[in-house]
Amino acid sequence: MNFRKWKTPAILAFAAISACFAWGVRTTQAEIGGILSGITPELGEGLPLESPVTLSADTVSFDEENGVALAEGNVEVGFGTRTIKADRIRYDMNSGEAEFVGRVHYEQEGDEFSFDRIVLNIKTELGAMYNGRIRIRSNNYQISSEVMEKTGKRSFFLREGELTTCPCEPEPDWKFGIGKTNVTLDGYAYARDVTFRIRDIPVLWVPWAAFPVKLSRQSGLLLPTFSQSSSRGFSIQLPYYWAINRWSDATFS
Repeated sequence: MNFRKWKTPAILAFAAISACFAWGVRTTQAEIGGILSGITPELGEGLPLESPVTLSADTVSFDEENGVALAEGNVEVGFGTRTIKADRIRYDMNSGEAEFVGRVHYEQEGDEFSFDRIVLNIKTELGAMYNGRIRIRSNNYQISSEVMEKTGKRSFFLREGELTTCPCEPEPDWKFGIGKTNVTLDGYAYARDVTFRIRDIPVLWVPWAAFPVKLSRQSGLLLPTFSQSSSRGFSIQLPYYWAINRWSDATFS
């Protein structure tokens, strides 16, 4: 899984919101509905926001005394190929804390996440996402969790999560259930209370597991794939990824 890819959209999303609300402060308008051009803030690891930004909502207000902006009702922020929607957005310009509440949905080129609530401080880049799911289209990674918390520059904590690459809807044929996970980017993830389920029936449980979450390519086992047919019955494939060198690789299963 490309964790850097998912760090980037979160930072850019809140950069876009910050830019929209900042524009609202300067113009002191109650509603924002145009395209903002020439905005190129950079946050995090030099990540530019190059596209024009749009913000629309049923109502937009700004408390100038406390520096708090509020957008409510069918809120939608668009920038480039990215869109993020919510029922309500609150942004505190003094503290840098932004809060999305209600049917929060982010989408970029087929990749998407949906959560009940997201809180992020754009100054510290720390925050949390509550009760939702991430889906990455390229490899069909689906990750859901009660809480996904960013605890440091390169560290994350997940509670009551599930992981699968099964494309089945609405429920996957197989999945891993994880009680708690501590993740360090370019390091390892340490998971506790791991249960493997097929058709929601637990078939394997381990109290503890560790796996690499490197940002660069690394040889190792990939997630298993499962299939069932009338001729072959139930089968499991366990792929192995071989990073031969910087320019070539191979996968065996």
